[in-house]
Amino acid sequence: MNIDKLIKEFDNQKVIKNKNRDILDCSLLNHSRLTDSLALQQAVDVIIDFIKWDQLGEITAIVSEEECGGFLAACIAFQKKIPFSLAKQNPVHLPGEIGIKFSMSYNRSMSLYLNGLKENDKIIIIDDIVDTGGTLVALIKALEIAKVQILDIVALAEKVNVGGVKKIKEKTGYNVRTIIKVDTSANRSKVTGINL
Repeated sequence: MNIDKLIKEFDNQKVIKNKNRDILDCSLLNHSRLTDSLALQQAVDVIIDFIKWDQLGEITAIVSEEECGGFLAACIAFQKKIPFSLAKQNPVHLPGEIGIKFSMSYNRSMSLYLNGLKENDKIIIIDDIVDTGGTLVALIKALEIAKVQILDIVALAEKVNVGGVKKIKEKTGYNVRTIIKVDTSANRSKVTGINL
């Protein structure tokens, strides 16, 4: 599989230092410029190929958060014909809505609101990038309250210098599998590994 355009989105890109956070200037993550459709297609394809669908059994939903990983999850759900749910940052106020408050290094007052899942749903989580891990920890806690079965957690990328994947494991017990390893500690990003 050719993922050259996708790798270029993550490698040798500007890193903006802001509010105790390294922001990677990548159109797939923050849409600072128009997202190239080939990069999006390669991202969706590589995630679909990375997930071990045949080993997971029945999947009743794909879950993500609406801000960043949501568009990848929606594209994958569409291609795989699996329903999806996106956790929102603002409440919808529907019956059964699950809300989680959490803090991150750059924002101490965040919330996620989850709707649409049923007890014992079998889900996979898809995210764009793991930074500090705070959003995924909150999402996992909401999913545990919903009493669903988390079959797999996949992120397109991880900032290896931040250690979010390890933090998620320590706080939730879940492993997050990532495809692109990127270091954002300098002024330009560097892809340090690719898991295919």
